[in-house]
Amino acid sequence: MSNLTGFREFLEKNNLEEDIIEQAILIVRDLLKFLNIESKNSPTVDDISNFSKYLIENDRNRYDNYIHLYRYGLFSKNDNLVIGILELIDGREMLPNFSKRLIEEYSQEFRDTIFGDYQLPPSGTNLKEHNKCAIQLFERYLKAVSKAEADKFFVKGLRDKYTQSYVNPKEMFNKSSNLDEFLDWYRDNFVNNIKKHRDDSTLFYIQEVDDKFVEYASTVTETGRRDGNVINITKIPYLTKEYLEADTQNMKNYYCCHNPLFREALIDGEHGLDPVLCNISAGYYKNFWEAIFECSVKVCVKESVIMGHENCKFVVHIPDVIKLD
Repeated sequence: MSNLTGFREFLEKNNLEEDIIEQAILIVRDLLKFLNIESKNSPTVDDISNFSKYLIENDRNRYDNYIHLYRYGLFSKNDNLVIGILELIDGREMLPNFSKRLIEEYSQEFRDTIFGDYQLPPSGTNLKEHNKCAIQLFERYLKAVSKAEADKFFVKGLRDKYTQSYVNPKEMFNKSSNLDEFLDWYRDNFVNNIKKHRDDSTLFYIQEVDDKFVEYASTVTETGRRDGNVINITKIPYLTKEYLEADTQNMKNYYCCHNPLFREALIDGEHGLDPVLCNISAGYYKNFWEAIFECSVKVCVKESVIMGHENCKFVVHIPDVIKLD
């Protein structure tokens, strides 16, 4: 796994500045030392979690350090390192955004009432600890507001808007003669991307891609299928291969859910999670389609594993101003 000279060349080819390269080399060298790389060539996801604890304890858990480690995982083609890092940083912005929005949309006093003596988990905290904190905070919020108000709040989403990822789809939408033509392109692009990951033996985010994954992705409507004046979406599982192979409903639910703030709780069938929280995922689609349509868009949760369904499905209501044919 260790090849710091090659990693430096990799970073230089990606036009990173020298000070950033030096920081990346330093944190990777510390990782290799922590793992005693001579005797362990392939770290486990748990190894990465333990190294993150070390970074937290030494006040080195900056986001850029995790990005350096992620890049090293890509360079060294170490899937466990890539997966371990992504699981630590996925959704890192969601609880800070929750806190910020409580202040902006209610007040500092209301935010403090919800959080009480809770402190936001430090960057790099493992999912179980993150989930425990998030669920308790959400329960407090849901007790303080009506269901309608919670729906309205959560459907705005808690993730940052991934504006860069909207650019190419937006350009294709503008070039398309109508919405259906765009949806055809969007679906084909999505499936072809997954096929490329299979052919190149690379991860689709944190997912291994095999023929069954490709077949499944080709049949679900992750990118949306229009039915009259709505777009129906069936979200692809967070871990598709594991989802298809799971032999209990609890584990299927766990592998299906994309929300890092409470996914761990789904392993327990008696999780008690309120389905209103699924609006957080609806917010992901709301942000995307509002960027595409350049206007306000209504998105609703149709089904979810928290509600007891096999998949998570969403409905995007097409604004009247959008050309359908």
